[in-house]
This record gives sequence, structure tokens and C-alpha cells, in this order.
Amino acid sequence: MEHFKGISPHRPLGDSPTEIRIVNLLPGEYGDPIECVLEHIDMNITKDYEALSYCWGEASITKPILLDSRSYPVTTNLFDGLQRLRKSDGLRRLWIDSLCINQIDLAERSREIQKMLSIYKNASKVVIWLGECLPWSEATVQAIFDYVTKVGKAFDEDDIDYAGTVAQYGLTEFWRQQVRLNEFLRQRCREIAI
Repeated sequence: MEHFKGISPHRPLGDSPTEIRIVNLLPGEYGDPIECVLEHIDMNITKDYEALSYCWGEASITKPILLDSRSYPVTTNLFDGLQRLRKSDGLRRLWIDSLCINQIDLAERSREIQKMLSIYKNASKVVIWLGECLPWSEATVQAIFDYVTKVGKAFDEDDIDYAGTVAQYGLTEFWRQQVRLNEFLRQRCREIAI
């Protein structure tokens, strides 16, 4: 969990059980400082936000962002995600648990965790950030997409000899890469709890 020391930038939520905070991720280029502005919305009325699901990573290793013009620590994985997810030409509206919930207010945190299913259901979409690509992962994902296209053209719906067909079309490397990709996803996703 993110560790914040100092005065929280979070204004208290109102009494409505459907009021939540979202983050307006301000535009910028990769490498620019990350700036976010909190906004209170009614999630039953305003549904033009995306919910971000991500692996928190090591909580003791943080980088600063600006949250409502105040320095605020986030885990390295979230920092990297915000760098990659922000737009260069406009706001991106996100619900991010570690930023939208006042982490130092235990009563609020408990209440907001109870709302998470509704928050995700009401979002326009859910974005999953698994972390920065490893040197081999980006090339592997592209190779798998290329092979899947090739396999899709080769497989007949009635074909049950997949191993034979894979070998016949020279797609054995696809299966090797698929195993590596599954391992990558398994390692990245083991911390995600929805």
C-alpha cells in the first residue's frame, strides 16, 4: 500500500454512497512530470471514467507525482503506468484505488473498498496495467499475434490434431513463446485481486 506522510490532498467525500473520487490525469509526453487532479463525481451519473487495475508492486519503493498540486508518492509500477497511459493531448479520467481512496483515513478506506465492485461496473472500461515490458515480452507478444493470424488461417474447425497441425505449419515456436508469455502474465497477475 502506498505510504503517504503529510497533509492529504483528499477533500472528504460527501454523504452519498455513490460519490467517489476520480483522477484527471493531465496530458503530457513520456518523461514529463506526472500531474493529476482529483474530482468528486456520482458514479451512477458520471460514467465517463476508466477503472485502472494494476499490480501495486513494492510499496516501499515510490516515485513522486503531483496530486492536486502536492507531491504524492506512488509505487514505481503505478508511476510507470501513468507515464504510459496518459494522453499527450487531453485528460484521461481514471479511478485508481491508491489515489482515489484516502489511504490514511481508515474508515473511508474501509467504506470505499466495499464500493469497488460498483466502481468497476460503472466505469466506461477497465484498464489493466501489468507493468513495463521486459526486453523479450514485446517482441514475443507481436510474434504470437503473427502466429495466431497464421494459425487462424490454417486451422479448420473440424481439425482435432492441433499438435500435428502446429508442426505441419512450422508453428512449434509459437507454442514455446506462448509458454513464456503465460509465465510472464502469471507472474504479473498474481498480485491482482478483483
